[in-house]
Amino acid sequence: NVDYSTVVISHMAQQHADLPQLKYQVADCRHMPEFTDGEFDVVLDKGTMDAILCGDTPAENCIQMICECSRVLKPGGYMIVVTYGKPFSRLIYFDEAGLPEWADIEVFCITKQDNRESHPGHPSNLVTQSPGTVRGPFHYTHLEAMEILSKLEDVHYVYVLHKAPVQEGSSPHSGSDVSTADIVHPTSSDS
Repeated sequence: NVDYSTVVISHMAQQHADLPQLKYQVADCRHMPEFTDGEFDVVLDKGTMDAILCGDTPAENCIQMICECSRVLKPGGYMIVVTYGKPFSRLIYFDEAGLPEWADIEVFCITKQDNRESHPGHPSNLVTQSPGTVRGPFHYTHLEAMEILSKLEDVHYVYVLHKAPVQEGSSPHSGSDVSTADIVHPTSSDS
């Protein structure tokens, strides 16, 4: 668990002192030299991207955060971003980071706890939603779904970015041989 604020880290460490497996460390998610390349299986962001996008030089800082999170993420690992940001306002940053490592990006939407209605045009034909209902995954290349999801109100979005595993003979940061066609229409090795 990292945060830029020493106050937050101190508070969270005290609050969860009974869970010694949880570690808390002050760090800047845009530059984390305290962590090695590929150190983590999963990177979870809950609201950090939103906060960065409300600050100074938001695009630059957001892209730095994504690149640094990718650096500390193991090949084959997942970056999970929980945000109020609609698909067309967030997916652009994953693309602009210019990382070839993302083998796949899926989008989920979760109704907020106080929301009991949905958008009539949702791809899953939502009618009346219970709080916390999860819909998805929707592949980020499905533009119609991204457009409809972007019109929804009172939801949170969860972006699940899968970092490509290292292909034999390539380095972790050389990209992947996975094409968009392979992502949209995966071939089965079972046949």
